[in-house]
Order: sequence, then structure tokens, then C-alpha cells
Amino acid sequence: RGVGKIASIDPSAIVIDFKNNEGQKMTLEMAISSLQPMEPSHIWVKWFTNPDEVKQLFNDDKLGFFALLLTSYNDKIILADIKSELIDRMGFLTTKEWSSWWNKTRNVLKKDSLFSFNPQKRDELIHHKQEISYNDQLDDRFRKTKDWNKKLDIALEALREPESANAATSCAQFFSEEERKVRDPAMRFQCFFYLSKYRSRYPDGRIQSRHSSDDLIEILKASDPQAILKISEAIEHLEFKERLVQLIIKGRTDYPEILKQLLFETPIKAHRYIINELQNRDQTEVLSSFVQSIFRRYQEFPEVFLWAARSILSGQWEHSWMQVNHETTLLQMFRLLKPLSRIEEKGNRLKNQLLRDIFGTTNIVAEDLHGTPLE
Repeated sequence: RGVGKIASIDPSAIVIDFKNNEGQKMTLEMAISSLQPMEPSHIWVKWFTNPDEVKQLFNDDKLGFFALLLTSYNDKIILADIKSELIDRMGFLTTKEWSSWWNKTRNVLKKDSLFSFNPQKRDELIHHKQEISYNDQLDDRFRKTKDWNKKLDIALEALREPESANAATSCAQFFSEEERKVRDPAMRFQCFFYLSKYRSRYPDGRIQSRHSSDDLIEILKASDPQAILKISEAIEHLEFKERLVQLIIKGRTDYPEILKQLLFETPIKAHRYIINELQNRDQTEVLSSFVQSIFRRYQEFPEVFLWAARSILSGQWEHSWMQVNHETTLLQMFRLLKPLSRIEEKGNRLKNQLLRDIFGTTNIVAEDLHGTPLE
């Protein structure tokens, strides 16, 4: 029933006015066992007594609103509960508005000294009684995070903001030490890329890579193509992938074929960059070979095929090297529709993407496809 207010009480019964359900009578024993007293400062109580005040706080003072919300949740709240409060309980946002609104608000909260996100539980927001600087938050998150790629996420975030220079230096020190001892080539490449980026951001800093671009090129020259593909697969950050592509171009005479193989990699990240690099270097035969190959092997690489198909249908690719037209592309997409349920073992992401690309919606049933002309 939500929040209610005691209307009257006597030795035998209690009467409570709930919202839209007033005058509810229950015994004292039932009230004691089923109800909880609430502080007047709790956001639910404020929403019950003066919703306009809460709404104005939400609209005019986001940090004040979140201080109220988290105080009501014992200073910790998970993302699902924030979403439930704002959409389901108070109706401040719609489901469609949520993602865009939260991305902007999250950045505001991250930079405030009274809020931070739990390093061990990234969807949990914490409210602090004493101020903690953004720099200290990043440093704490970095130290407590074990996953390599998540550490890189935090380190790159530290480089973006001027107020987190100390955290960026701590991150750079970590990658400098890792660069000296790691043997995994992908990790060595990423250490170099981060330290180069740090050096560019803070040219007067003492920390720098022990290697040069030439050292990494020598590694690529000594590696077989499959080893280079593994290095690329292990690098998640787009900027670092693009830097790897440039080193491959500089260091390998067979770079067109290696880049072609990188185009079969998932998830889709540096693919558009690779296409542009090959096209700028007049490697049209390689590009044509890739398109023909992905159209033949569409069931083997459905995500890459759908990306290529969308690029063709949207008009992003209008080149002579494609050697496929819109009709051929659509036909191959229809052919993928049936086996995709078997290929995509978990979820329906690719299936929904395919339906959206063909029909503009995912709300398609078998009857809708009946009578669809195919050649």
C-alpha cells in the first residue's frame, strides 16, 4: 500500500490514510507486525506529503535530490532502484528517456565529492558523509579493480579530466611497472599506448614508456598473422585498436591481408577505420575480397555480415569494389533469418537487429513473412 499516515489510534485499533486508500482500519497487533515507522526526512514520506517539493528538487538540484534519495536508502543504492524510483514510483522519467538522462547525470555524480560508485559493484552509487575528491575516487577505484580492461577504462577516464591529474599519474606508474614485467604482447602494446597518451597529456611528467613505436613494430614483424590477430582481439579500446592498425601498416608488407582478417573480428569496433585505411591506400581488391567472403560466410560471421549489410543498405558504402547491390544484400539477410535462432545461442540481439534492418521494427511474427517475395 505504500506510505500512509496515522489518522487515529486507540487501544483496540489504528486507522491509516494511505494514498488513494484512506481510512484503513487494522488491529494494533497487525499494525505492529506489518508496518514500519518512517522518518519525516525519508524521500517516500516527502513524496507522500509534498510531491511538488520533491519534483522541484529533482528538476532544479540534481545533487540535492540524490542526497535525499541515498540518505533514504542508508547512503547506498543500486541502479535498478534509482530507475524504479524515478520511472515507476515518481514518474519523473519515461523508459525511453532513461538512458540518455542517466548517462548525463552519472557524469555529474562522478565528479561530485559526496558521491562515488562502488569499485566492486559498479551499478551501486554511494553517498559519503564527508567529501571525497574526484581524484581520490578514481585512484581508489583503480586500486581496487582487478580486471585489466576495467583498469584501463578508469585510467583513460583519469586522463580526460584536469582535476584527476594525480590519479592519472598513479595509473601511469602502474602501467610503467607492468610494461617492464609482462610478457603478454597485447598487454605490452596497451601499456605503451597508455603511457604514450599520458606523456602527450602531461609532457613534463617523469613517467614514460621504456619502448618506442619501432620496438612494437619489430614485435609485429616477428609475429605470425594469427598472433597479431590475437593481440587485436585482446585490445578492447577503440583508440588503441586504431593505433595497432597503424603499426601493422607501417611494419608489415602483408598488412592488407592482415587488416582483412581483422574485419572478421567481433565485436565491431575498428572496422570502419580499417575500411577507410584500406580504401585510402587503394586496396580495393582486398576490400572486394572481404565483401565477397562475408557474403559467402554470413552464417559463420553473422554480426560482421549484418554490419556490412547495414553499411550497404544505408548508403555508407557506395563503391565499385562492393560488387553487391541492395537486392542481393536483402536476399542474403532473409536467408540468415531462419538459421540465426540456432546460431545465436543466447539472447536475440542479432535477430532483433536483423528484423529492424529489414522491416524497421522487431515486432514481426511468422504470419508477417508469409507471401514475402524472394528470388
